Parts: sequence; C-alpha cells; structure tokens
Amino acid sequence: MNLKFTKNYRIIKSSDFSDLKSKSRFLFSNSLLGFYSKNDLEHSRLGLSISRKFGNAVRRNRLKRKIREIYRKSDCKNQSIDINIVPNLKYLKKINFNYSLYEKDLERDFLKLFKKI
Repeated sequence: MNLKFTKNYRIIKSSDFSDLKSKSRFLFSNSLLGFYSKNDLEHSRLGLSISRKFGNAVRRNRLKRKIREIYRKSDCKNQSIDINIVPNLKYLKKINFNYSLYEKDLERDFLKLFKKI
C-alpha cells in the first residue's frame, strides 16, 4: 500500500478545478459537499476548496490535513475520478461551530461520499 500523497493524486491547477466544476456531479453528506467527474487516469485525484468562512488559517489547514489523511488511508485512490471536497458550512453553523464534533463526523461522511459514487 502506498502511504504517500504525491502531486499525482491532487488537483492543483485552476483550469482543472474549473473543468471539474462545469462537468461534475454533486454529492453531499452532513459535513461535506463533493463535486466529482470521471478522469482518464488510472487513479483518482483530490481537490479541496475551503473558504475563509470556515475559520482562520489554522482551522482551514487542519481540516485539509485531516481530509488528505482520510483520503490517503482509504482505498478510494483506485477509482478513476476527480473529486473536489467542500466543507458544509450550514452543518457547521447548525452545530454552533463546534470544530471537534465536526472533525468526528468527517471520516464517516467522506467515506459515505465515496460509496455514493
């Protein structure tokens, strides 16, 4: 099992994000929203779009690290899709910005998104 999360598994270019946004399907769970579409590669790629409304830079970067770690450990990398993950701010407001509760729901909801694909 490859435990690295190299640039091959990331969506980095803004053109890739815009293509994904225009040609994608939409999924949602409690804590996450996802946009996905098929790609021509043998593996999936992950993109993260986390706005400043989520919190300060420390909170945003912590969320990115957690999502990347969940993705890296899962077997979702073998599918041929591009997926862009966005945190669900309505859910965060619903739980009164309780970030520890949000992080507990994160892994369950991420795997739920990939099962729907």
